[in-house]
Amino acid sequence: MSDIEHVVLPFYGARLLHNAHLKRLGADVSQTAWEFGREVGHTGGADVLAGLDYLTRTSRIRPGHRVLMLGEGAGFICTAAVLEIQQLPPTAPAG
Repeated sequence: MSDIEHVVLPFYGARLLHNAHLKRLGADVSQTAWEFGREVGHTGGADVLAGLDYLTRTSRIRPGHRVLMLGEGAGFICTAAVLEIQQLPPTAPAG
């Protein structure tokens, strides 16, 4: 976790976010897209993609950053991926 700048999680309520993910990972809410997710609400499988897009559009993600993405599905299936950002998409704002 010391090499991870951002954590993108499903858009759950604050209690579940903290208890199920942030505490276990030793991550801080400032590393997430929580401020966006709390407004949007849980969208299902699109949460992590929307969170990654939000962090990119708000210039929080930069080349060289590592992003831990955690998704969950029916039956409590969990999927994880770590992205290392090489370059930003052309549509990303200049940060």
